[in-house]
Amino acid sequence: WLGTYFGGVNLTYPVSTKFKVYRNSKFVPSISGNVLSSILEDGKHNLWIGTEGGGLNYYNRANNSFKVYKTNSNDSSTISSNLIKIMVKEGPESNRLIIGTHRGGLNIFDPSTGKFQRIKNVKDSTGAIGSAEILALQVDKLGTIWIGSLNGLSVLQKKNGVYPNQTTKSPLDRYLHKKNILKIFEDSRGDIWIATSAGLYRYNPLNKRLTQFRKNESNKTQLQSDYINCVVENRNGDLLIGTYFGGLS
Repeated sequence: WLGTYFGGVNLTYPVSTKFKVYRNSKFVPSISGNVLSSILEDGKHNLWIGTEGGGLNYYNRANNSFKVYKTNSNDSSTISSNLIKIMVKEGPESNRLIIGTHRGGLNIFDPSTGKFQRIKNVKDSTGAIGSAEILALQVDKLGTIWIGSLNGLSVLQKKNGVYPNQTTKSPLDRYLHKKNILKIFEDSRGDIWIATSAGLYRYNPLNKRLTQFRKNESNKTQLQSDYINCVVENRNGDLLIGTYFGGLS
């Protein structure tokens, strides 16, 4: 399943087949927008599809139907913004979604109730509310939600089993060279990797140590760009780091 920019959702298979395309239509039930930012599969193999401008879509593959969730300024239990930037699952045993939006903060969505909890994302240690779009989300093994935006790094933790209505600025934020966070990733060892437009950081929760990695073009065994777009881990435990104009490290 591939989300595109103004091309809707595309479905293809590992074997050589044509693409099946799902686009917004005024004449038949369809996806609510053609700019896609995030796709998640639930336990029933149906899809949650985040759009930029069209809200949240639930695609039921069995009956080929779409259900759309959009913001309503008169209802605080709806999503805070129709411009979705990123979505992640709350955890392997949870059906709830964590949704980051453009200028709309953070949302916790419970599919069983169809309701959203709107959470404001802070931009500094004073608790001032930020308006920068949320580009990175990661729920770690302890249930802490890490939030990355153009305002830097913040976190959200449950209190007495309930999420507060506002995030907290992470103490790590002060050590980041730039606040433009593009990706947050937890590896199999429990380390948190923070990818920014000015280098890569590794945080070890056990010893509380933050390590920075910067480009060194004269050494091909090190990063070739400080602009880090994506981080994944392969089955051998190696990290694959995608950069802007620096290739894959």
